[in-house]
Amino acid sequence: MNTYIHISTLSDQKKYSTLKKSIDGKRLIALKKRERINPHPNKVESRLGVFIEELEPQVRQAVLEMNRKGYSTDLSGFVNDCCDQMIEGDFQLPEEIINKLSLLGIKVESNPSRYTRLQFSPKEADIGKIKKQWKNIVSLLPSRDKIADFSMTKRSREFRIKYS
Repeated sequence: MNTYIHISTLSDQKKYSTLKKSIDGKRLIALKKRERINPHPNKVESRLGVFIEELEPQVRQAVLEMNRKGYSTDLSGFVNDCCDQMIEGDFQLPEEIINKLSLLGIKVESNPSRYTRLQFSPKEADIGKIKKQWKNIVSLLPSRDKIADFSMTKRSREFRIKYS
């Protein structure tokens, strides 16, 4: 059963767009402070290819927990006119987990090269509720009992070169 619903009303788009704009402003301030005080990425940041401050706050803990569980992530946060949330990366999930996520309204897409996107439409533009949904999603993911691979996006590779 797929309960994935894409929010598309202009009113909803405005609410999510306003939330994203607020979040982006705070992230930029935090990133500038981080670069000024401590411009050296830690091991996790090197694997992710971003400073933790660059991760949108509603997905930050989910991305870090996925990394701890051995999942390599590349992109995360707002998508589709800011109405949807996603995390994607170089990983695949067992069919039983995909089915559980689907029952929660999570769209799981994978391609033949094992690249996967987890995506959902929050019911409202509430950062706390979005964080809670991500926490529920990540709690269903089994540990891979390994260190996550490095993100290999162009941006991640450039980050590692810049800060090495």
